[in-house]
Amino acid sequence: MGLRRSIIVGPCQTIRPTAAPAAQPSVARLAAVAGCAALLLALAGAVGAEQELRLGEHEFDWSTVEQERAHFRWSAEVINDTTRPFDVEVAIDLLDDDDGVLHTDSGSVTVVAGEVATFRHEGSMPFDGAADVVSFRFRLLPSPPASGR
Repeated sequence: MGLRRSIIVGPCQTIRPTAAPAAQPSVARLAAVAGCAALLLALAGAVGAEQELRLGEHEFDWSTVEQERAHFRWSAEVINDTTRPFDVEVAIDLLDDDDGVLHTDSGSVTVVAGEVATFRHEGSMPFDGAADVVSFRFRLLPSPPASGR
């Protein structure tokens, strides 16, 4: 079975592009490039309908396997079309055949109003679990910065 990619578009929708060629996690390379409207998150009460945070270009790559762990790299652009800065947790869920989450990797970035921030991260998971990964999805979890910038 090939590795699929999933992008959350809203609270209940998922886009499922066609499957990529089958490969083992130790040698697989998957890159996903999002279009203009890849991921839209409405912030209830905080952001108007004309303003949004969204996912820009993003990618995921398996890198190496060592000591029974599969290592990976991923990056994501967070586009802030609002008039306020936001602290955003950027997360990637690695999924099995039933869209069950096998592993989540995340980190935080502050995105200035009207700007784009790129978040890059490296992670790993047990090789046995990595062998069951067939898809992934990105999530943005925004909150206004505590400092009120």
